[in-house]
Amino acid sequence: MSRNSRLLSVGIIFGIFFAAEISSELYFGINQPTQLFIAVLCEPGPDPKSTEYADQFWTELSFLIHNVDQWNVKLNILFSPQWVRYILESEFLPRIVHSWEENGHEIGLYVCGPHMDNWCGYTNQVEFQNDSNFIGSIDDMMALMNQIPANGKIMTTHSLTGEDIKYDYPSDVLYSTMGGTDKLNLIRSKPKDITVNSQNPTSSTHISIQVTHARFCILPEEYNINLNEFKELYTKRHREYVMGLVFQIIDWATYFVSYEQLFAYLNWYDIITWRISDILT
Repeated sequence: MSRNSRLLSVGIIFGIFFAAEISSELYFGINQPTQLFIAVLCEPGPDPKSTEYADQFWTELSFLIHNVDQWNVKLNILFSPQWVRYILESEFLPRIVHSWEENGHEIGLYVCGPHMDNWCGYTNQVEFQNDSNFIGSIDDMMALMNQIPANGKIMTTHSLTGEDIKYDYPSDVLYSTMGGTDKLNLIRSKPKDITVNSQNPTSSTHISIQVTHARFCILPEEYNINLNEFKELYTKRHREYVMGLVFQIIDWATYFVSYEQLFAYLNWYDIITWRISDILT
């Protein structure tokens, strides 16, 4: 489908969507609403030594950022190292990313450890360092990643899980978000301290401040939150909780109308979306 066709489809759907919203829902204004963040995950792709995946989906990411800017929605854009390599290979893409930051979006890290399906190639775990997909240490990864934010420092990451968090959490990254299958509990959380790198002899044990999230997607998987479920949960919100939604860039490219409906809903009801670092600072 062409982008013009997409926009036409979105316009038709939103006309129906807003008519239903106005007739069926009252604005639930609360003086101190729950802080909501939305993160888009930019995955490394199947080959960690290639930037082909980033090249394939860069246009989609750019189109996404353009669209959310129209709805005044701010995203946490979590890049895998492969995307950063792709950006740095260009003369003008770093300036585009900095313009996204200036417009209120956060640039963070999406690190996939060696126990995950799409490993990003970086680890401190010795048993994986002879693997053909191994690229470098976590310090090597952060030397690359910190070239992207305008201030030279990544503040936020999608948290590692399982064995990987015991060895490979970037020691200078202060804030993290974590998801899983228990969507009804994970979509809301109170920020908490977590201990990372507990088994890494070359890195001191580190405390990260963590919140949690649920995946937003229309696919009928048990761990996915759709728009109707989000509306119901948000109206039951409490000020002491943070709410988090994440999705992968490939999800948006495939099911973009459902995400546009979410952004339109947030804009219509003046629901503010936050940078994770601003919530946890």
